[in-house]
Amino acid sequence: MNYDIPENEKKILEEVELYRDRYFTYDLPVPFDGLFLYPVTVRNYNEFMVSNACLLLNKKDDPMGMKYTNLEYLLSKFENQQDGWRWSFMFSRILELCLHVSPGMKCHKCGKIIPYETFLSKENQEKYANSSAEEQEKLFDCDCGGKLVASLEYKKDEKTGRCYFVIDGVKVDNDSFNRMRKFILYQNLPDYYDDTYVPKAVRDDEAKKNEILSKDSGKATLEDKICAIAFQLGITFEDVYNLTIRKFVRLVSLITEYPDYVASKVGLMTGMVKLKDGQQLDHWLFKKNNGNRYGAKTSAEELIKNVSNV
Repeated sequence: MNYDIPENEKKILEEVELYRDRYFTYDLPVPFDGLFLYPVTVRNYNEFMVSNACLLLNKKDDPMGMKYTNLEYLLSKFENQQDGWRWSFMFSRILELCLHVSPGMKCHKCGKIIPYETFLSKENQEKYANSSAEEQEKLFDCDCGGKLVASLEYKKDEKTGRCYFVIDGVKVDNDSFNRMRKFILYQNLPDYYDDTYVPKAVRDDEAKKNEILSKDSGKATLEDKICAIAFQLGITFEDVYNLTIRKFVRLVSLITEYPDYVASKVGLMTGMVKLKDGQQLDHWLFKKNNGNRYGAKTSAEELIKNVSNV
């Protein structure tokens, strides 16, 4: 089943295809509005997989989210009294991992960065509170003569009333934020599928089906996968740590599917394995992809009944 995608989102997907051929495939940083989006390495795999939740937020799943832009919806998460700190920390880590922008006060003249915890120390806060306006301004002076500004700021456009980010001195409005988050996800996760516009009921049903089908499947830890790649390819663990997450995911998939394909092929050639009429064995490398993971007609409820009747 096909779902309607807005024109602005289609343009982002067109950019993704262009960048896939030009940057993603070769693990190159992607130029982005005066910044760069860098591929994340395996060494930071767990942090990225946890932190990218801030990029996967879908405001359509929240009745209160419809009044916001996607950027403002993320900001509303920051303001949550219970777990706002968690969302803020995740986004900060994404900026560090993917844009190489460290949280703190930065001088754009010399590049010096002072961490927030240092700049906002109790001593500095007392000094600021007891200083004149002129003296307060001097607290933002860098030794080189430049000015210290926050590497990440949230501001509101006076004309539109809409919020935007200022990341390392570059304005990132909602349109730019949408492009940035999609680029980061497609850049680092080769199997990422944007299901933002698939109805929540359909997504939930698909998630339930996947849970049922994978119930009896084994699981490998990140460490298991790292060891498997080092063992299969004859490379050092350090080599694996320095792989991009994109190439790591690809390699795990290939070293898993190749022996299965060879075993099935041998079985077919010897007559020990037979396929149903019209069924074909997918090649381990040249696999068919219909581009829609929500095309199955069987619902989770029907799948449960089928499994129960086996």
